[in-house]
Amino acid sequence: MTDGQRPIHLAVLAGASVGVYAATLAAVVAIQSHADATIIEARSPVDAATRSVTLGHDLLMSRLDQVENAYASAAAGYDRARPRLDGVESTLDRLAGSVEAVSGTARSLPDRVALPPISRTTVTRASTPAHATTGASGH
Repeated sequence: MTDGQRPIHLAVLAGASVGVYAATLAAVVAIQSHADATIIEARSPVDAATRSVTLGHDLLMSRLDQVENAYASAAAGYDRARPRLDGVESTLDRLAGSVEAVSGTARSLPDRVALPPISRTTVTRASTPAHATTGASGH
């Protein structure tokens, strides 16, 4: 027994151990794959809802960008119009001063102004009846 040969049962034991390990590993992978597929299938409504929310968010961000651009354009237009509005305001102030002066002058006029009398002449015509005949009927 000491002749230097290795016992064969150790090789068989090592081979059997590797086979059992491989079979166990394959079973664990199959079970895990099935469990992952079940989880993915169970979460598919959540995934669809998440995608829908993401698309809605992207659309909302796009619309907000459009609104922001429109607001910036309107603000720039207001900034361009501001000097003209200041000019209109000063013109309105001058006009208000002129109206106040005219109103003050109008208040200083007497309440009633005596106008010269107007004479009327009425011409009437006496109406005379008209009588006409034609000679066509023999009368």
